[in-house]
Amino acid sequence: MPCCGCWPGVRRTPRRLRAWRGRRRALRARHSLNQGLLALSEGDWPRAEKLLVEHADDSESPLLNYLAAARAAQDQGRMPAANQYASGPIRPCRIPTRRR
Repeated sequence: MPCCGCWPGVRRTPRRLRAWRGRRRALRARHSLNQGLLALSEGDWPRAEKLLVEHADDSESPLLNYLAAARAAQDQGRMPAANQYASGPIRPCRIPTRRR
């Protein structure tokens, strides 16, 4: 088996791919939040609700997504959905730690 110097790059590929996917998910979540808040401010409640919930789990601030989605659902008269979003999936916040 010849050593061509490409092995380190091949070994790092899965790690790089995971990092790229994570960045892509965060970007998509941020874009969805921005577009959802814009739709909310324009009074487009169904679109706002869809956008705000769509990538909320990948968002840096999922609580903001769900509270805004609750507002959009409430403005449509969908109180059960609004209540579900307002008391929705709240996860513990991630506290960054230093690596040694």
